[in-house]
Amino acid sequence: PTETSETEPTETEPTETEPTETEPTETEPTQSEPTETEPTSTECQHTSTHTENDREATCTEGGDSGDKICDSCGATVATGENTPAKGHNTEIRNKKEASCTEGGYTGDEVCTVCGTTIAEGTATSPKGHSEGVRQGYLAPEVGKPGYTGDLVCPDCNTVLEYGSEIPALTEPETPPPADTPADTPAADTP
Repeated sequence: PTETSETEPTETEPTETEPTETEPTETEPTQSEPTETEPTSTECQHTSTHTENDREATCTEGGDSGDKICDSCGATVATGENTPAKGHNTEIRNKKEASCTEGGYTGDEVCTVCGTTIAEGTATSPKGHSEGVRQGYLAPEVGKPGYTGDLVCPDCNTVLEYGSEIPALTEPETPPPADTPADTPAADTP
């Protein structure tokens, strides 16, 4: 049988030229060397940034919060997000109430932010006079005529119908005499 000498290595024992699992090799990084996932001391930390490409949303168009750019290296640190359009904020302008004789206008719906007319108003018809009321009535007196008064619209004070003169009285008006018991016929008694 063949004897092996103690100087020859066996397959289970490492040789001096082969590394063991605990010794680092030239291709494996050691703890002091940086890896691809860890930043090196020469990589930018993006400590100072500014915003570019930001755009305020308007009534009809969306905006953008803008990209965050590193002041040192120029890299885009964060990409901006789109913001929705704000929509119009409206009010009614140029409204005119109709009068008794002139038409009106419903008014235009206009955006208070951008000035865009969203909807145009429409013309309205005159509302016409309200039922007239008598003004200026004057009672007749003896020797002095009276006046029926004019019929006037209470909304616009337009005279709808002029009054007329009431003839003067010729004698003072006296109230009719009251019925007295002597003037009444006696009832027949049976």
